This record gives sequence, structure tokens and C-alpha cells, in this order.
Amino acid sequence: MPPAARLGLSLISGLRHGRYYSDGLLALALFLSASPAGAAPILAPVPVPVAVAPALPVVPRLALPGAGLLSLPALAPAPRLALSALPAPLVSVQAERQFYRRAAAAHAALRTEGPCDFLRPTMRAHAARLAEILSAAAATKTGAEVLARAAAALARNGRTVPVSFMATGNNLGEFDYVDGSLRMNRRYLTGDPRRAAETLVHELVHVAQENEGAPADALEREIEAHMIGRAFTLELGLPIQGSFSLALERELRRGAEAAAAWLAGQLPDTIRFEGRPWADVREDLQTAVDDLEERDGRSQRAERQLERARAELRRAGTARGRAAAQALTRRAWTLLRSAASQD
Repeated sequence: MPPAARLGLSLISGLRHGRYYSDGLLALALFLSASPAGAAPILAPVPVPVAVAPALPVVPRLALPGAGLLSLPALAPAPRLALSALPAPLVSVQAERQFYRRAAAAHAALRTEGPCDFLRPTMRAHAARLAEILSAAAATKTGAEVLARAAAALARNGRTVPVSFMATGNNLGEFDYVDGSLRMNRRYLTGDPRRAAETLVHELVHVAQENEGAPADALEREIEAHMIGRAFTLELGLPIQGSFSLALERELRRGAEAAAAWLAGQLPDTIRFEGRPWADVREDLQTAVDDLEERDGRSQRAERQLERARAELRRAGTARGRAAAQALTRRAWTLLRSAASQD
């Protein structure tokens, strides 16, 4: 076995988390590939062309089965993970074994079929890590569905999403509805890519919601994103962690209403849509507009927030806007009730 392959395997088998885990996964998932009989199965690392700004070449698109067109940096052609080559400590863990197989299959779907922007790393140095995280997301049914949904919604509106790794305080990730950017906590530049994919999947649900016309301030946006993120974590076979997620788990054991009430308390600026007369919902939307209008010395960002709130209020007065709100509400509460019934 070539030295590069031994290094990747030893990094993963020696330490299943932290920086070494990440580097080992990258070495395997990106640079292992199918080869002709008798040929060495390891490809040398290839350059990763990415789109960093409009002036640079666009990112090649990713075609996943049933997932539409997703833009990702170009990687090694058709990688495939040979499970028989893995050390015994890794092969013995079924959940990880399935993850590597699916991650490799996601990489195998990479093809350069033409220009199509989807997610654009704002720094060239972060492109390979973003691709690694996206492959971890695509390794599960839920993750692949979220990628496909976000890509389709963005394509309909002709939009792209710049992705930055930066300091985000106590937040693990943020999708900024005002400027359309996605920010990931810098901690995700290293460590287990599956944990980073948890946050990315959550934020991509918000990307899809925004581009599908879902109500901006709806509590149901957060319900749907948290329930889909939870399902993704469970599909990976990972334990749910983090004080927020663990508290939500406790509330889910009390039932869907308890979980929704707890989330509403954590997110006081949101508006609950489920089970309320539409006139009351529109009144809350009008109050949100009034509050923004009363602010003195509004910044440029605050002006954009106000215009967005006004547009949301106008949309709520249309049949299309109401239908989008009803669709979001149905999705969110179906997921919430299903999760509560399983606990």
C-alpha cells in the first residue's frame, strides 16, 4: 500500500476525532479511487479549482442521483472506498463503515458537467474542507435530500450562497437572510466532518426555505430545520450533543407542544403559524413592520430588514404567500410530532 494510503488509514484508526480524524478521512475519501486491475488504487492529490469571486472561474457542478445540480469544487475522479483495506478497528464499527461507503459514493458522483454555482467558499483555502463536509452530508438520505432541495430552490431564483468559516460567537452556523450568506464556525475547519455537516444541513434547510418563499419570521422555519438536523444526526449514528439540542430532546420527550413552546421561548422574535387564525398571523407581521419603522437612525442593514418585513407582510396577503406558509407549517409540525412520538 502506498505511503499516502497508510497515512490516511493510520490517522483514522489511531484517532477517531479531532484534526487527525479529519485529515485521515480526507486522505481516504478524496484520494482513494477505482483503478484498473493491478494498478495502484491511490491517486495523487489533484488541484482543487474553486470559485472564490465572480472574477474567477465558476465552480464545476456536482450531480448526485436524484439531487439536481449541486456546485462543488472538482475532486479526484470517481473515488471509491475499499472497505476490505481498512484496519480491523475501523471495519468493526458498522456505523462508520456505512458512513465511509456512502461518503465515497457521494464523491463518485462528482462530475464536471458545466458551470453552475451553488455554494461558493469565500476563501480558496477552505474549498477542500467545504467539499469534505458536503460529502459527509451527502452520505445520508436526509443530507442528500437537503442538498437537492437547496440546490433546486436556489436554481429557480438564479442565486448562489457564499460560505465563510469565521468566528460566530456561540452559534455553530448562521444563514443571513438579509445578505444571503452562510457562515460556519471556524471550529469546523478541523475535526470530524460529520459534526460540521450537521450544522451545514441545518443552515441549508434555511437556504431552501428562504428561496421557496416560506415566511421569514415563522417559528416553523426553526422547527423544520431542527427536526431535519436531528434526523440527519441519527442517520449518521452519532449521539445528539450540545446544550441546545439536548434541551430540545428533553422537551420532545414531553411532546410536540412542549418542544414548540420551548423553541418559541428561545426564539422570541419568531411568529407561530400553526393553529392560529390567519388574521392573527398577519397582525403579528404588521407589528414586526411597525417595530422596525419606529427605530431611529436605522442602518443600511436595518433598512433592508424593514423592506424585507414589508415584503413579507404583502406576501401574506396573497394566495401564494398563504399557501407557502401552510406548506411550511404542515412540514414542520409533521416532523415535530413524528420526532416526539418516537421519544
